[in-house]
Amino acid sequence: MATKAVARRRPPGRYVARRSSRKARSMTVPVAVLAGLSVPALFLWNNSLKTGDIKQTANSAAAIFTGFNPQGGWWDWKYLNSGLFPVLGGFMVHKLASRLGVNRALAQAGVPFIRI
Repeated sequence: MATKAVARRRPPGRYVARRSSRKARSMTVPVAVLAGLSVPALFLWNNSLKTGDIKQTANSAAAIFTGFNPQGGWWDWKYLNSGLFPVLGGFMVHKLASRLGVNRALAQAGVPFIRI
């Protein structure tokens, strides 16, 4: 015959809350991601925003982030070099720096707001 399972409980007053070993999150700016976003922003500024044509700007933004040109109806890899690839590269550098501990070292050194 099987015995009943007895629920065990801790005696009162012996529970110690677990503390976090890291500081609370604060606002930081990932520099690598911003550097990646600056490439498509400059491309859009130089190619279509200076003229003031919003429709051309939207078409250019769609082309550099997806590779598909809505005006011509064709897809080309060359457009991704000006938009999507730099953003993905910046994001990957940011993640790699986080995994290697560079961002934690910057925080411990007292550098405000900036993370890789």
